[in-house]
Amino acid sequence: MFQTRRHGRTAAWGLLGALAAACQTGWHPDDQAGLTHMRRVLQPDADGQISFTVPVASSHDALLLTLRTADGDTAFFHRLRRPSGGAVLDAQAWWDVPLRRQDSVFPTVDPTLVWPAAPGDEPLTPGDWTVEARVEGVHGPVIAEATLRPRAPETERALRVVVWLDQDLVPTDPAWVHTDQAVAFWRDELFGPFGVNLQVEVRQHPLPALLPDPADDGAELYDTLSWKVPLDTLNVVIGDAIDGQAPERVRGRSGGLPGPLAPSRRRAVVVALDELSGADDTLDAGDVPALAQTLAHEVGHFLGLFHPAEPPCADLEGQVCDEDVDPVTAWDALPDTEDCTTWVDCMAALGDNLMFPHTLCETPGEVSTCREQHGLTEDQLTVLMRHAAYH
Repeated sequence: MFQTRRHGRTAAWGLLGALAAACQTGWHPDDQAGLTHMRRVLQPDADGQISFTVPVASSHDALLLTLRTADGDTAFFHRLRRPSGGAVLDAQAWWDVPLRRQDSVFPTVDPTLVWPAAPGDEPLTPGDWTVEARVEGVHGPVIAEATLRPRAPETERALRVVVWLDQDLVPTDPAWVHTDQAVAFWRDELFGPFGVNLQVEVRQHPLPALLPDPADDGAELYDTLSWKVPLDTLNVVIGDAIDGQAPERVRGRSGGLPGPLAPSRRRAVVVALDELSGADDTLDAGDVPALAQTLAHEVGHFLGLFHPAEPPCADLEGQVCDEDVDPVTAWDALPDTEDCTTWVDCMAALGDNLMFPHTLCETPGEVSTCREQHGLTEDQLTVLMRHAAYH
């Protein structure tokens, strides 16, 4: 989530159809998008537990797992075991700690796990990797989706994105023109300098005035758009506003941290143009860098990047909190992003990072000046490039 600050179960999602498709195919390779994709249906036991294995070959270097839950259910990944049987991931080791790694170790709709993700994660080795997960709720059937990325030189990889605009827009509309400019800024000024190859296509689809929030239960809209793009492509939806986010002034939301590539209610990044418009409430050329930065920031979340530090008041809704006084208590788990202890120190040390949680703006006169936030660390780049979407 990306906010602007100044300092001084929803619709039905076609579960029956997906189950039918899974029953017909079982584990199967999908060569269309250049990734190995497998799907199977699992029924949780009475305690909500499921377990399955994923065959990994020596040609694979990254694994993306998604559990597509039935209405009324949430799920989380409990353990991931290497072929020899030892656990490389144990959710209990990640609970109640201030360092954030992946949201999928906590109960959520359609959780997604990347392995390996961060520097220091044990690499994939050939053999059967065992996944242990738990379902909470009505214990309906779960569709397990596994995507394996083939090894390749980094220079041959790319991040493929489809940006969706409302069907009523025409290429001369300011929203379309400035989106094109923001995509170019994102590609050339934000990702390009770090060697990230970004490929973007703009398409159109009927969009509601208020875009559903993909970060919570997701929405049928995003499941529908999932089927309109190849498996390896990330969907970004740009509209006027995000439902349920006022008055927080949220510019964008990611459908997961990390997010899925398998068809899902959460397979989307959403950006709100109303929150990026200037004082005249009109998106113009001066707002293009902010739009580009929001696109890059939210896609960073989708690929697995957390904020390097969380504001002291971020998780204290309804409680008395002062960012200038209260200590910082949550950070990402990356070694090369500073674990600052006060928000003043965080703004000084991390305020130019692309994944900083909000913009830093000052208004000494009539004109507001905001700090550039274009930085990424080596460890952040490692995480970004290990998601199967980057292949």
